Amino acid sequence: MTLSAEDCAPPASRRRISVLLELDQQVPAQGDLVLAAAMQLFTAADAVDLAIRLRGVPAPAESDAERLAARCATVCPHPEALPEIVLLAEQEEPDHPVVLTVEQTADVASTARSMILLTAVAQELWAGASTPPSPTRTAAPASPPATAQQAPRPGLVLRDPALGGTGTGGADSLADRLERLTSTARRQATQDSAHSDEQRDTDPDPSAGPRVPAPRPGQEPHATARPLITLREAALTRLAAVDRSRRTRLGTGAPVRAAVLVQHLDSWGALETIARALAAHPRVEADVVALDSALSRHPGETADVLAAAGWTTRDGAWLRAALPDLGVVVLCDGYDEFRPEGLRVPDFAAAGVRLVYSPYGTNIGGEQSQEERQYNGLLHNLAWRVFAPTTGQKDLFAQRCAAGDGHVRAVGSVKRERVLDLLTDPSPGAALRAATGAPRTVLWNPHFTIGEDGWSTFLTLLNPLLSYAASHRDLGLIVRPHFRLLVDLPRIPALAQVHRRFRQACETRRTIVLDDSRDYLAAFAASDAMISDQSSLIPEYLPLRRPVLYLHRPEGAPLNTDATFMAALPAAGTWPQVEAFLDQVRTGNAPVPDAEAVGAEHLGRGDTGAGERAVEAIVTDLFAELGLPEEQGQ
Repeated sequence: MTLSAEDCAPPASRRRISVLLELDQQVPAQGDLVLAAAMQLFTAADAVDLAIRLRGVPAPAESDAERLAARCATVCPHPEALPEIVLLAEQEEPDHPVVLTVEQTADVASTARSMILLTAVAQELWAGASTPPSPTRTAAPASPPATAQQAPRPGLVLRDPALGGTGTGGADSLADRLERLTSTARRQATQDSAHSDEQRDTDPDPSAGPRVPAPRPGQEPHATARPLITLREAALTRLAAVDRSRRTRLGTGAPVRAAVLVQHLDSWGALETIARALAAHPRVEADVVALDSALSRHPGETADVLAAAGWTTRDGAWLRAALPDLGVVVLCDGYDEFRPEGLRVPDFAAAGVRLVYSPYGTNIGGEQSQEERQYNGLLHNLAWRVFAPTTGQKDLFAQRCAAGDGHVRAVGSVKRERVLDLLTDPSPGAALRAATGAPRTVLWNPHFTIGEDGWSTFLTLLNPLLSYAASHRDLGLIVRPHFRLLVDLPRIPALAQVHRRFRQACETRRTIVLDDSRDYLAAFAASDAMISDQSSLIPEYLPLRRPVLYLHRPEGAPLNTDATFMAALPAAGTWPQVEAFLDQVRTGNAPVPDAEAVGAEHLGRGDTGAGERAVEAIVTDLFAELGLPEEQGQ
């Protein structure tokens, strides 16, 4: 199912691909559900052929095509929007590479899985577009005006030469028959993207502060494509089917089986207190699953790090085998491209597992593509519960997620719970602070988006920061980049020398320390202040009540509506502004963010116990949905 870079290139340069749908004519209702999803997800604008095989029909005749056209008409009233549809003989293969094969059977789980996989492929295609992905591509277009000459429309193609080849034009083409057979209208979805353009300055002022957009009270919720909502409904249907047996087991005292999936160790903080609370709950049997990824530094790294912290873990093979018995799977990101086949969001949803999402960070970026990735991905829509760190983040789900925010609970920041412990126990940072050998230390957090439209200041600030550190030995510099930066830099030939110089400076200069450990808590504890690009580490650092400087790149991404606290922080768009802040840190005069302006929620006042509250909600809501007595979930 994984697409290549060529498949996801801008439309003009993409190779053409095929999605193969195998329809069982004995179960038309289920088949139409999958067919509807395919037709709404892919349009004539995509380099995609929808290939269809009719089971039990080795050599389709024109009558088969007519019946299929009628079925298509009930789910797609505008044939000009259809992808190329290819009706295959039993032994025939499509002309273009098949990236996904889905089927319709009488099994509800199979149908749900097919719809989920179709959406996953479509989202990969949209994410690779030259403009930010917009699900409005699946909305039904307005009926075209009648004209004397109409452009040819994709039609149903009969691949058996004996049946007359293609039907893409002419009075008797299958496309025209399909249009005549139209009997239903597809629900149109809308996408409010104008705000993204409004938030970008045409001539940004380098010294200007961060842009915090005002909330849009009149915005229409669920302003996304219908297929995601349909997909969620299919997943919930599958869940309801599995719940019949689950209700019997739990009603007799069996525990809720839960798995916490850990893969990227940098995000372990978003899961740790949930894992502890699950393990401590009397009605839960919980396991922690350790998976490596392409970003792991050695085989078994995830399991090794968790074992060193006292955790016993399971592996991917165990999770695959346990899926039929699991009630809950907890994830902290929706990046299925890093997870192995069989352990991705579609697999969990199709198995009837309740997906729980604890976000790996508090997103503060407000660009449309950022918000789509953070609030309207496949996991966000198929999750049974999302535990948002703030009420503002919950509001962003209401605005951006096709499923809305009915499944979202604001319980406080699970990830920030650990940071609060540093207020009473700063010992995790002792070794790192000693390594700088300076009386005061500043933490630099550069992002990995170093491109023209990114928000990383790494390339701009590297030389002046290294020079400043060399001439001011009374201020230590801890460099803790986004982990992707250290992965990406060596792979860019033009930046190889920059990477070597950076590494050499960190190794040879006494007061400069590179922290590439998997946990940022030591860097937090060791620092007296932080300078940071746009990053979720900013709201995580705020509870320490230490100075923070926002490294604002004017041409980068704007801030979202939950990031109003950023207005309480000093921002720097030029080196002199950064230098002035560093001078203040050296002398102990750097400003601490005003508590009232930041707000109690972003200072972590409600974070203590967030993991326990999340687990309590999981168990209580699960038993309520199954209609079991509340006391059984205690």
